Amino acid sequence: MHSHPHLQPRHWRLLFIIWVAFALRMNMLTSQPLTGDEAFTIVTWTSSSIPDLLNNVANVDPQPPIAQLAIYAWLRMAGTSEFAGRLLSVMASTLTVAIAANLAYRLFSTRVAFLASIFNMLNPFQIASAQDVRPYALWIMISTFFATIFLNQLRSRQPTIRKWITHVIVGITTLFTFYLEALFVITQNILATTCNFSHPRWLKPWFIAQLSIAAPVIIWVISIGLTPGTYRPTATIPDIASALNALTLLTVGDAFPYHGNLLTAIYPAILALAVLQINHSFTRRSTLYITTYIFIPVALLTALALITSQGFFRARYIAPVSPLLMILLAAALANKPGQHYRNFLSVTLTGLVLTCLLISGLNYLYNPAVAKAPPWRDLMGYLHAQVSARDIVIQNYPDPAFTYYFNANTPTTIIPSQVKSPHTRTQTELTAATTNRDYVWFLPTPSASWDADQYAYTWLNMNMQSISDHWIGNLHLIKYGSPHPSVTAIHVKTNVVFQDTAILEGYNIDSIQNIHPADTITIELFFTPKTQTLQPLTIFTHVLTTELVPQLIAQDDHPPQHQPMATTNWTVNELIRDVVSLTIPAQTPPGTYLVSVGFYNNLTNRRIPISTTLPKPEPDGAQLFSIQIVTN
Repeated sequence: MHSHPHLQPRHWRLLFIIWVAFALRMNMLTSQPLTGDEAFTIVTWTSSSIPDLLNNVANVDPQPPIAQLAIYAWLRMAGTSEFAGRLLSVMASTLTVAIAANLAYRLFSTRVAFLASIFNMLNPFQIASAQDVRPYALWIMISTFFATIFLNQLRSRQPTIRKWITHVIVGITTLFTFYLEALFVITQNILATTCNFSHPRWLKPWFIAQLSIAAPVIIWVISIGLTPGTYRPTATIPDIASALNALTLLTVGDAFPYHGNLLTAIYPAILALAVLQINHSFTRRSTLYITTYIFIPVALLTALALITSQGFFRARYIAPVSPLLMILLAAALANKPGQHYRNFLSVTLTGLVLTCLLISGLNYLYNPAVAKAPPWRDLMGYLHAQVSARDIVIQNYPDPAFTYYFNANTPTTIIPSQVKSPHTRTQTELTAATTNRDYVWFLPTPSASWDADQYAYTWLNMNMQSISDHWIGNLHLIKYGSPHPSVTAIHVKTNVVFQDTAILEGYNIDSIQNIHPADTITIELFFTPKTQTLQPLTIFTHVLTTELVPQLIAQDDHPPQHQPMATTNWTVNELIRDVVSLTIPAQTPPGTYLVSVGFYNNLTNRRIPISTTLPKPEPDGAQLFSIQIVTN
């Protein structure tokens, strides 16, 4: 078998690296749920018409038309699953490795191109962008290609008309993929005037090309009404530390376990040494090109955020700097053969860079603590098993990820329904939403703009009965019930009579199987009071062993509804709900345990006699059910 006559060994090496890059970006592609931005892209973009997408959605999520149409067409063709949605970014990011290798080769050498391709292959920031249903990977790819086109123009004293047209077309395409490519266009102009200031014959067509690139973008932005007054950026306003920190994020990603003030402090010094090294080893023009293309966009974005006092600054808003940083490090570390001392130092430092990239990449993939999105799948697994058509799920913040993952036959709503909604309107919405519901499931989300004072949470706590409070990862889920439940809310009927005091009509419980030590069991008990007692009574709920003489394992003893009412003043014949929480001790051995319920006088400790067909594992305690505790 013969190799292709036009492919040299360096080409085969690059092809291998590209395949590995593709495999790394495909690895665990759907292991993390969608972020809110990803879900917004899938849910909102695909449900919009093209005119609505380009005009209205673009004012809420200001993405240029090429990015919108490319992702829109891809999702319509490939589907809206996590895998299909992210695959476009995977392919774009893989191509970036090849394009950046070509740029490194043209700027420096084959050795630099080879090492840069390995760094870009492993770059955690680029891998994370590749596993994202957003236009960042697409932008990085096209912007890196534009940087290569610009380099060719810069080095050509008399570029042909065809080359100028190509430059203009690629420039317009890049700006229509991400508007902040303008930072790199400004950088190109700085480099062009600096390097070719003494060549007016070159500068004249250059400025014509710049006008040709800028004009259609400006016309488009004006035509859709995208102005500073219509969109308020939600990123940060940087200080010097956060601006420098962006460079470390673009190099090792945000999952590097040792990321912090020390790394942020020393990394600029590392880059400064890298610049000195490549200035010594390569031409000054190459050094000027790579350093300007890295640092000027960072400075420009920082200035934009500071001058406007708007939150424009995020590392991903200068994402195309990432492959250039990899080229800079590769150029500093790729020494010529024969320089033994420098080769040893170069190999050592290269190994250190590769180690950092690998550590951060593995941390991104396998450490739940640095997951990019909340555990929506776990939350939905729990919710889908619990909710019914008579319930309602309320959010106080419109997170598109919830819309993407929730598919139960249960009504959902967002309250407040708009930003800065007055409390009177929110109260009306909550009253309407919670009326005639068995349960209200609430996802409170802190937000500076939407329900900033958490009024929805306060209202529900004051007007509904809290039943359970769960944290699933960093997602908060609270279950409420009506303070005046109906018999239709009871899942298991019992009819346990406590003398002439009350009747236990039934109970609700989520699950009684596969309970683990340290788990908390929530039980809803439904009583109908038959008389008001002279002395206050306490409800007891016990977890007992199955021995002939049962041993007490866990208990929850409290007045009805934990004090809001007492048996001395409760309303006769009005159904009430009492919520019980039983925490199983951590050292509880596996096995079957019994749950019994009863009343006692907390002054005399005398229990109220019961009449029931249920077993009585303890004196005047009715066994409701048994639970199975497991340890694995």
